[in-house]
Amino acid sequence: MNLKEDLIKILKEDPLNILKSKRASIPKPDDRFIESFNEINQFYETNNRLPIKENNLLERKLSLRLDAINNDDSLILKLKKYDKYNLLHLIKSPNTIEDIIKSDHLGIFDEESDLFNISNLKKRGKPEEVVKRKKCNDFEKYEHLFLDIHQKLANGELKQISFNDRGFKEGESHLKPNSFFVLKGMLMYLKSFDDLGARKFYDNTNGDRLRIDGRITCIFENGTMSNMLLRSLQKQLYDNGKTIVQNENKNQNILSDSDKFSGYIYVLKSKSKDLKISSIQNLHKIGFSKNQVSERIKNAQNDPTYLMSDVEIISTYKCYNFDPFKFEQIIHSLFISRRLNIQITDKNNQVKKPKEWYQVPLSTIDKAINLILTNQIKYYKFDINTQSLILS
Repeated sequence: MNLKEDLIKILKEDPLNILKSKRASIPKPDDRFIESFNEINQFYETNNRLPIKENNLLERKLSLRLDAINNDDSLILKLKKYDKYNLLHLIKSPNTIEDIIKSDHLGIFDEESDLFNISNLKKRGKPEEVVKRKKCNDFEKYEHLFLDIHQKLANGELKQISFNDRGFKEGESHLKPNSFFVLKGMLMYLKSFDDLGARKFYDNTNGDRLRIDGRITCIFENGTMSNMLLRSLQKQLYDNGKTIVQNENKNQNILSDSDKFSGYIYVLKSKSKDLKISSIQNLHKIGFSKNQVSERIKNAQNDPTYLMSDVEIISTYKCYNFDPFKFEQIIHSLFISRRLNIQITDKNNQVKKPKEWYQVPLSTIDKAINLILTNQIKYYKFDINTQSLILS
């Protein structure tokens, strides 16, 4: 048998088709999109949060990629079945009134709805009496006042009482300039009375009557302001408001035998000289300790919890009847998008992932702690764009 015949026989007896030429498969465009999106899924699965632009290059790339997908309805439709964690949001804009009614998930337009029932509407004032809130352009002048009020509420110097503008002696009204109130869960500063005087208003029983009313200036802790009418504020405070007053029992023993000391909330700042840590702005550790914080951090330079470096105590809060586990849950959920994602090697060469470090401005942290201590944090959420707490 010659060489040619031998080759033919070998080719014919190739049961696994090993000798047959194969063309390399080229990934389809859709496959590349799926692979790219699965990287985002994997990041969310590992870190329990969305990627953000402020962190490392890889995370910034994933964040930009997710934004691009969410801005392309056709991509969302292609990738929706691979969306394990509901990261994609296809929003269909209504084109007609019928579209709006069909998408009425809350039943606002049901036949039994009172939306179009105007029989119970009361007679309102003139249109110029209706004032909306607007941005307070010089809010920086007042922000420290709100932080101070929250601090004093937390330590018991001030307290909240039900708003009541009736039954007081003349001149002892709750409504007076430079006073503070809580309106629908938000702290408010009544700065001034602007043009108080006798105003005519309509009474359903007695017709036109005169009463003292006028414009006032109110500053709200979310950075807005209003020039509403005094009587309008009075009504809102009666419906859903509190007055902030001095706690006369502050200098007395306001703690009873049943009150139990829980420990200290603390805020720390790292003194690390490692550039990857020291270069991070607004990096703070927020935690809870049953012992004195100074004792807790004595060995910080050898503890990966403190990034293997000394730390500076920024602030502490003494707590009674307090659930530290609940506090940690609230802080974690509030600032999860700004939690530091870093690995630290301890002296035994073991890799650790320290928690409780967040890239959040100190003023926002102080406000959050005071809102937690005064049980008002439920009304707020963290806005990653402004790095502040806003009403939820």
